[in-house]
This record gives sequence, structure tokens and C-alpha cells, in this order.
Amino acid sequence: MKLSKLTLQHSDWLKNNAAGSQIDLTGVSLEGEQIKSAELESALYERVTFEGLEFFSCNFTGASFFDCNFLSCRFTDCSFHKAEFHNCTFERAVFSECSFTKTEWYRGDLREASFHNCDFKWSYLNSVDLRGGQLIGIKLEGALWSNTKIHGARLDGVDFGNLHPADIQATDISPGGDGTALVESPEFRKMFSA
Repeated sequence: MKLSKLTLQHSDWLKNNAAGSQIDLTGVSLEGEQIKSAELESALYERVTFEGLEFFSCNFTGASFFDCNFLSCRFTDCSFHKAEFHNCTFERAVFSECSFTKTEWYRGDLREASFHNCDFKWSYLNSVDLRGGQLIGIKLEGALWSNTKIHGARLDGVDFGNLHPADIQATDISPGGDGTALVESPEFRKMFSA
């Protein structure tokens, strides 16, 4: 199915319904297209596979993703403000200049995903696997990371915040991600400060 067909219907639907309502895209498989300036806010994505899609300046504000797979997708200048990700996989996904402010991530597999100049201010990541990924020029002011795995991840130019420094709890830096080498905020910041 092509997302471009759903986008117009979804935008019209959002304009004509009460705020906070959601459109359900359960079980849809979307592949190989470019989506530009789409308003996909407040959508519910459950067991959706996104493959080879390129998103430019799209708005996913308030969207909820459950058990979704993002395979070789690119996101440029997209907003995920207050979005939720539950048990999602991002295989070879690339995010550039995206906003993840106040976003919640639970049990995510982001191995080998790349985040360049993305904003994670006030975000919550719990049990997320970032091993082998790239986190370049990201902002973490007020963010809380708990039980994340980062061995082999490249972290450069990370801004942990000054007024409200990021809180890093039980971050696993062991090669096998088995919890044998855990670090907390002060040590983590020393290892990866900008």
C-alpha cells in the first residue's frame, strides 16, 4: 500500500475530527516511496512495516508505534514530538535533523541506526538497544535513559544539557549487552561529552 494515498485521507480526517483522535494503520506494509511534508500526527501504527521509505519534513507528533519495523528508512527534518515507540525495530534507519522531544521509547532495537543532529530533549528511553549505532550531535537536555545498551555505538558531539542534565541510568557498555559493564550519568557524560 502507498502511504501517499493514506496521507491525504488522514490529513482531511484530522481536520474534521476532534483533537486527540487517532487513525489506525494496523498491519499495513508500506514500502519504497518518498513522503514529503505529510501530517501524520496522532496516528496509531501497530505491526506496520516501513521499508525503504524516505520521509522529508513530516509531522508524527503524538503518533504511537507498536511492534513496527523500519527497514532502511530515512527521516529528514521530521517531528516526533510526544510520540511513543513500543517494541519497534529500526534496521539501518537514518534520522537527520529530527525532533524527538518528549518522546517515549520502550524495548526498542535501534542497532545500527543513525541519528545526526537530532533533538532528544526530555525524552525517555527504556530498554533500548543502540549498539553499533551513530549518535552524532544529539541534544539530551532533561532526557532519561534507563537500561540502554550502547557498546560499539559512535557518540560524537553529544549535548547532555546544562540546566537540566540528562539522567543516564544503568547503561550497558558490555560487548555482549549482558549487563556486565554498567555506567551511570557522571561516568557516561565523561565518556561521551561534546
